[in-house]
Amino acid sequence: MKRFILVVLTLVIFFASAAGTQAAEYTQPIYSRSAYFVNLNTGRVLFEKEADTRMAPASLTKMMTVLLAIEMCDDPENTMVTIPSQSLFTDVIVENGARIYLQEGEQISVQSLIYATMIKSACDSATALAWYFGDGDVNQFFDLMNQKAQSLGMVNTHFANAHGLDAEDHYSTARDMAILTQAALKNETFRDVISNVSYVLPATNKSAQRTVSYTIGMLDPDNEEDYYPDAFGVKSGYTGNAGRCLSTTATRDGQTYLCVVLGANLDQPPAGYGNPNLTYADSKALYEWAFETYAQTEAVPDDFSQEVPVVHGKAKTVAAMMQTVTQVLIAPDETLTYTYQMNESVEAPVKAGETVLGTMNVLRDGEVIDEVTLVAKESVEALPYPKWLSGLAWFGIHPLWIILLLLLLIMIVGLYLRYRYVQSVKRKRAARRARRRKTAAPRRL
Repeated sequence: MKRFILVVLTLVIFFASAAGTQAAEYTQPIYSRSAYFVNLNTGRVLFEKEADTRMAPASLTKMMTVLLAIEMCDDPENTMVTIPSQSLFTDVIVENGARIYLQEGEQISVQSLIYATMIKSACDSATALAWYFGDGDVNQFFDLMNQKAQSLGMVNTHFANAHGLDAEDHYSTARDMAILTQAALKNETFRDVISNVSYVLPATNKSAQRTVSYTIGMLDPDNEEDYYPDAFGVKSGYTGNAGRCLSTTATRDGQTYLCVVLGANLDQPPAGYGNPNLTYADSKALYEWAFETYAQTEAVPDDFSQEVPVVHGKAKTVAAMMQTVTQVLIAPDETLTYTYQMNESVEAPVKAGETVLGTMNVLRDGEVIDEVTLVAKESVEALPYPKWLSGLAWFGIHPLWIILLLLLLIMIVGLYLRYRYVQSVKRKRAARRARRRKTAAPRRL
């Protein structure tokens, strides 16, 4: 099942887009202050709640930390980090952040730090990654995090640390965290990491082996209350300022959804960490609603039949076909319609699958959701004579007759010119003979 989910995510994540078409209203309560829910197969956004409101992202920050570490390290398993000092983790210790209790002088692999950061949500391991890949300066790594965020289009995000503990000028949004999640899921190594519910960290020079477990209850089969069998990944978080935060995906019957919720348990007292996690309630309710309500279909008209006249071609018209087929997510009460913008004509030669004949708009309940390019279904060769002759067909004269007449005219003109030439030669010869006879005649006395 795990491998199947990985394959599905690999296929669908590239189709997802941060911009989609808002679906019908979701009527159930959402406890989280901010939410963003999108179908990854089609990119359709089904639900938003203050998706662009800046909020503390808590440990969802660690997705960026881990993604950068993976991208910057060719061999995480054999790349070793030596922890410089406990002072590196002062903020983590003061804020009582989750830790694997790294020690000064401890030699640990980048791979172990990555797993500890993502699975255990350890803040000291996240800081260690920032220190190592920032060349000994965590602030340099924070700059890299912000540069990456900007390159991904996370316009309402600024990172001030690598672990997500509350800090001034450290914020993001549900939409931006969805963008980050999708970017991370495109990375095969990242997907491999989050496919583990638990992971054994090898022993180091300072510590025996340690087992870290995923902090997302929806992924734990032993958690009867929160477990959601369709869920996969990716990151949870909690701070006093952020409340509970969660980014997950879920796949059923080939459909994959991404749900990001921020700020749960802030408005529903009591708000302590040990109280029921409302991010699970919000996420599972959205998933169930989507799975039960929406289905994916191909946007192909039942009566598709479009043709375009061909100029100077062996066929008078050429049929059109769709260059791509749009995958559409629809509810039972939604309808698809289509409009066409076809070229007035196309000039031969026409190449099947390449020559553009027009476009087709796909509309869902009257709203344009995609534009499909229409191309030639078959190739059409050009006629074997100059294009200007084709105009004579309007007068009922086949161009081949014109060609024959032209050839005949050329022959007649040629024969006439030859006749004139022969006659000219004969006259010249006659004139020369006459002059010779006149010159040769004897004079009379």
